[in-house]
Order: sequence, then structure tokens, then C-alpha cells
Amino acid sequence: MVNKHCDDAFADLLGEFSVAYSETEKSPLTKFHVHDAYEITLILSDDVVLDVNNESYSVPRGSLLVFNTMDLHCVKYSGSDKYKRWVVWFKRDFLNVFDHIIYKLFRCFYVRGGEKNNILTLSEQQLECALEKYRQMKEASLSQGYMKEELIKMLLGEFLIFVNGVYLSKND
Repeated sequence: MVNKHCDDAFADLLGEFSVAYSETEKSPLTKFHVHDAYEITLILSDDVVLDVNNESYSVPRGSLLVFNTMDLHCVKYSGSDKYKRWVVWFKRDFLNVFDHIIYKLFRCFYVRGGEKNNILTLSEQQLECALEKYRQMKEASLSQGYMKEELIKMLLGEFLIFVNGVYLSKND
């Protein structure tokens, strides 16, 4: 089950996909947790710390946090401004249309190597690209347009190709 703070946002598309922008005074969850969905969070604030795999890491603004369904994690925010972030959650089955390439799309979630493998720090150009991809997914999720679900799946697949490209360049 997706955590309580995610339940409302995760209602999109029968609980298989959700994308949201959030601004809060503090981290919504300060205890370790997992989700029954994959999560990619784009951090837009300073003063963020990720606790994962018995380690704590400072997370720079403009970083992606990548979590599979087994990553026990806790994100903490200690800043004085609002904690700003984009989050996308999705279930694997939502992307069954891509079964022939699913391993490649999910590589960043499972083929892990090195330290800080849940954190992908983006360049300014990559950050702008990621922001645009989150906005596109959000716009599509709010639309009532033709083939809405298929459009969201294509945008999410494109986003995962982008994330894996960043991941692979980090780990080369």
C-alpha cells in the first residue's frame, strides 16, 4: 500500500500512476518507509538528507531520488523555506505495454553500483529537462484528452529513458 501521505495523489489512474508537485513546511514522512510503487522524486530545495541502506546522504537541489519497491528510505528536510519537490509514483504493471524493453526502463531501480546509487545529481540542463518532463506528465494526467492513459505511459517511458541515461552516465 502506498503511504498515507501519498494516497490522495496516488488516486490517479486507479492507483497505478501519479505525478504531483508539492511544497510543504517539512518532510511529510520522517520515518523509514517503502512504497508498493516505484518513486522518482526531483528535489528542488536545499537542506535535504536521504537516509537509505544504513547511510545518510546530503541531497543537492536539482537531484533525482530513485526508489524501487524494496528501498527502505527516509527523506528529511531541515530548511527554513518550504520543501519543494516533484514526485512520480507508478506500478510496474502500468508499463506492461513496454514489456519488450522493461528491463532497460527499470535498470536505474535495480542495477545498482557504487555509493549514493539512489541519488542522481542533475546538471542545470538536465534539471530543466526533468522539470519539463514532470510538467508534461502532470498536464497529461489532468487532461481528458484522447488516449490519456496511453499518452501518460509514453511520457513516463520517455522520462525513464531520460533517468536511465543520467544513471548510466553517472555509473560509467
